[in-house]
Amino acid sequence: MKIKLIFFITSVLFLSCNSNVQDKEEEMAWKVCIETNTLTAIDSFLTEFPNTRHKAEIAKKRDGILYRTALAENTLFHIKNYQREFPQGKHKKEIEKILSELKTDKISLNNFESLTFVGTLRYSDKKNSGNNILTMKFTLSEDRESNVEYNVTAYLSSNLKKELKAVIEKEKMSIKFVEDTENEFLLNFAEGKLYLKNNLIFIESVDPAADAYWNLKQINSVKNELQ
Repeated sequence: MKIKLIFFITSVLFLSCNSNVQDKEEEMAWKVCIETNTLTAIDSFLTEFPNTRHKAEIAKKRDGILYRTALAENTLFHIKNYQREFPQGKHKKEIEKILSELKTDKISLNNFESLTFVGTLRYSDKKNSGNNILTMKFTLSEDRESNVEYNVTAYLSSNLKKELKAVIEKEKMSIKFVEDTENEFLLNFAEGKLYLKNNLIFIESVDPAADAYWNLKQINSVKNELQ
């Protein structure tokens, strides 16, 4: 009986000491997380301490960081990214106002072929990480009632030239790229959206789960009136 009691007390003391060590490690990591104040730091902390007592504080921090990122980037992707994670977030009204200023439909495609788009392409994996300068030119292939198809010539800063197709759905102003799967090098463009900002057309990927993020801006001065 005494042996069992001693074993029980020893186990309790061991678990208590182990818990105290884990608590200290968590608090030290949390301090670093707060000082760094980035999404990467927060995600790393959550991976290490999934059952942390700081979940409420983390939610507030993510809300603030994603909102500041949306303001700084001022792109549809980052605005939508905030909405996805915090549909009822602290900055809901401000985000809705910014989104309302980005016209995402009824863009005139009349001068689309005369436009050149320049931006960046960024992959999520480490091997292809970093920004690649991306340039696109569109040539009309087929114009239908609901959508229009273009042949696209894309240039990357790595001096790579790629031919592909793009289909724009007129009502939603969404764009899908189609690549030749037999080609050795695939750009793997995710689905995107067209929108107007300061009378310029932007084309941007909007899927945060995609392998690549790309953002293009019209560089010609051709005026694009809303239909």
